[in-house]
Amino acid sequence: MTRSSRIKILFLGVSPTDCVHLRVDAEVRRIKERLRRGSHRDRFELIYEPAVRTSDLSLHLAEHAPHIVHISSHGASSDSGELVFEDSTGNAKPVPVAALAKLFSTLQGRIRCVVLSACHSEQQATALIKHIDCVIGVSSQINDHTAAIFAERFYGTLSCGKSIQTAFTVARNDLQVDCLQGGRNIVLLTRHGIQPADVHFLTTQVRCWRLTILLGAAGITLLMICAAYAWLYEPPPSIIMQQDTGLAGSQPSGPRKKVTHSGPIFGADAGHQTDVSTAPIDGTANEVWQPHLQIRGDIRPDAHPRNGQARSKTFRASPHSSSIARRSTASSSSSTIPDHSPPDDVLMEVSAKSDAMQSAAANTLTGFPSTATRPALVFLQGGVFAMGASKGEQSSDIDEHPRHQVEVSSFYLCQTEITQGHWAAVMGNNPSECRYGCRGALPVQNVSWSDTLKYLNRLSTGEGLSPCYLVRGETVTWDRACDGYRLPTEAEWEYAARAETTTSYAFGDNPQALNFSGWYDGNSSWTVHPVAAKRSNAWQLYDMHGNVWEFVWDSYGDYSSGMQLNPTGPEIGTNTRVKRGGSFGDAADLLRSASRMPAPVEMKSQYDGFRCARTPGRR
Repeated sequence: MTRSSRIKILFLGVSPTDCVHLRVDAEVRRIKERLRRGSHRDRFELIYEPAVRTSDLSLHLAEHAPHIVHISSHGASSDSGELVFEDSTGNAKPVPVAALAKLFSTLQGRIRCVVLSACHSEQQATALIKHIDCVIGVSSQINDHTAAIFAERFYGTLSCGKSIQTAFTVARNDLQVDCLQGGRNIVLLTRHGIQPADVHFLTTQVRCWRLTILLGAAGITLLMICAAYAWLYEPPPSIIMQQDTGLAGSQPSGPRKKVTHSGPIFGADAGHQTDVSTAPIDGTANEVWQPHLQIRGDIRPDAHPRNGQARSKTFRASPHSSSIARRSTASSSSSTIPDHSPPDDVLMEVSAKSDAMQSAAANTLTGFPSTATRPALVFLQGGVFAMGASKGEQSSDIDEHPRHQVEVSSFYLCQTEITQGHWAAVMGNNPSECRYGCRGALPVQNVSWSDTLKYLNRLSTGEGLSPCYLVRGETVTWDRACDGYRLPTEAEWEYAARAETTTSYAFGDNPQALNFSGWYDGNSSWTVHPVAAKRSNAWQLYDMHGNVWEFVWDSYGDYSSGMQLNPTGPEIGTNTRVKRGGSFGDAADLLRSASRMPAPVEMKSQYDGFRCARTPGRR
């Protein structure tokens, strides 16, 4: 099939640097995967153009001549209905509704459908419908994950030869089945005289001519073989009778063997007896088995089995072991558990490196045990490290450069992210998105940077410590003399995440090992997971790569190249802070130790959380 005969989907991704980051790459990957599974996958071609500027629009439309245009962007506001694109500096630039409609009227070509995946885009969709047969928009707000799921199901249904109307209905219904918010805000508009049920990009007459010729040739060959066989060979009656006798209820002799596949089993090291048995705060059960973490005071994160009641499981594990213990469930032996383990050579490489680092750090880690209101605290000895990414680091962004020397003083850092159980115990509520049930061991979500300060101050007061933050309106002051809980600085966070490494991740440069060390879009099934379910880094800190983004104190800004002592970020631009570590919905490159992302102080997202820090004080 020639390229010109394919149905072209032009995906225009927009994520300005001064707006909330959109996971456009993840949305594209989902669409590609679903198209590959369609019955007419060879008939569709997805063309992805990232970081689209206003000057790029006409060029992309003219160059690619698409049948479908998909714009993933921000909506400027509910009043204007404008879509946001990027200017020459990468910042947001709204495009007037009338101007974008005129552009499509001039270069519409063979475009039959436009999908506007942006908040408050219905007004723009109404303007486009004068020139395009079908336009999909959003009447109010929609989150990243809902938009990605809708796009995946919509294009997947189209690739099976269904109409625009059917694809739209199936995608919206799937959002309701998955209990995703915002699905009702997605609307389908059609031009006057057009029935969306009649708009097909593929018809039932579409056939692959190569397959037709191949099947025809195979059929003719089979007929010729049968005819030759019948002419040359006629079996005697005795043989026919023996065949009939053999088919009449005979049973195979000998015992029947049951064949099972046995893959490599990674056992835990012997030497430390551990008993895990805790119950979730809401009475439901979680699936994670975790060993004791012997730091000081017998620190242990929450752990819960999957079945409906709490149970105990005893196994042996070294507190600094590099082994991998497979997690068990109470489900039947016939159930299938997906295995996201990386290749054996990756596991061996990571285990060897981690063993060396953990054995060196094993006797230096001290801290405070966990409580009902916070995780365990690990004491980290200060030091000097190279912060940021080198210019040769794969997938690094410009805001991670230049790599520069930074010295940080000693501090305490929470061993895990703050969980929903910790937040509920301090704040009395749970703001998290509970798609599969709220559980105490899951990291708290849907909290803003500003919300975290309230939790930290209240936690400090509850333990008799001095609060670190004074909040007056939009002005936040950090009392550096406090001994209470606070957010780590960006330098402290990266120092802890690297744990004396200089590679892209704490375990090396191979992103495949993330299956072993963190939750990202390649293994998370697009949902958050209990803390400490993956391997820790050398300093026994969990989920520094993935699960949820973690807020830090610093305002977002450029790095300087000189040596710095305990940097805390720029003093201006305090309405945009920094978050680190990546999340369950991100690609592997965003989970690198140097990766950073701007975060407006009042923004709340299911992908964001935090962990706390403390400066060594009187206690």
